[in-house]
Amino acid sequence: MRVGRRHAKSFREMGVGAKVFMTIFALVFVGAGIAVLVLMLSDLGQTADTYGWKEKPCRILSATVGEKTRTDNPYRLEVLYEYDVAGRRHICDVYMRDYRGTDDYSEALRAAHHYAPGTEATCYVDPSDPTRGVLAHETAWKGFMLLFPIPFIAVGGGILYALWRPRKKRPDGSRAPEPISAKAKKGGATRWLLVFFAVFFVVGVVATYFAFIRPWQRIQDAKGWAETPCRVEYAWIEEHAGEDSTTYSIEVLFAYTYDGGDYKSSWYSFAGGSSSGYSGKKAVADRLLRERQTVCFVNPGDPYEAVLDREFTSEMWLGLIPVAFALVGGIGGF
Repeated sequence: MRVGRRHAKSFREMGVGAKVFMTIFALVFVGAGIAVLVLMLSDLGQTADTYGWKEKPCRILSATVGEKTRTDNPYRLEVLYEYDVAGRRHICDVYMRDYRGTDDYSEALRAAHHYAPGTEATCYVDPSDPTRGVLAHETAWKGFMLLFPIPFIAVGGGILYALWRPRKKRPDGSRAPEPISAKAKKGGATRWLLVFFAVFFVVGVVATYFAFIRPWQRIQDAKGWAETPCRVEYAWIEEHAGEDSTTYSIEVLFAYTYDGGDYKSSWYSFAGGSSSGYSGKKAVADRLLRERQTVCFVNPGDPYEAVLDREFTSEMWLGLIPVAFALVGGIGGF
């Protein structure tokens, strides 16, 4: 890639001071990426260990949803189950390894209904310590988180490569300019650039799907959801402090009855994340608490899913920000 070679040439022509600064900058990127990757690999290894634990039949003693509002993950499945190992009865309360709850009440409620008291289930017991067990394995999707440190390592490694890659010597001992290979003339790129841009492209596409496309699809689907009376139990404004500013999100918990079943949901809208504008959000939360009785929209095919506001909001346009990453990866790599 000609752009990459021009950048590599400019890096090599830097002064000593600039080279040292860029080297330190690149090492910080590489070091941070490797440190995060090692921590994630360690955590993933512990999760993988539970997949080697022995399956045991168990009986659910209790399963409820714990509520602790104004925290990052305010809802959690609180479960108690028993199993036998070598004729001895053991009682355990661990749902998953490193389970910290969820911000989606319906997720916890769905699990609580699945593990209703008296239900026969399968748990997984540590063969070296029968007092340790888990009721469910953590999702394998956790492994995809390993992709996130790669751009840091790729950026830092690419800069170091461009700064310090030695050039071939001429017979007289002088450095010869690097030839542009036929592959480069055809628009190819060095491997590190390809990896760097490919990761940017994949991360941008995946993030755009979850931040914008998926919420937009949910809004279209929710147009056919059933309008249902509901009662607001909690409504508050969650603050998300950043380095330069603070953003806010509306957090709710409401109860409703659908098709003879009692449910709760914590979905205010399909917009994820948070944004500025405290006063407008505070007015909405105050109104919900004041009125209590309102209507929600329930998914007839899955009544665990319900939302208070099914309209598209201007905040959802922020979900298009990751498109920039996809464009950088697409244009740079192809």
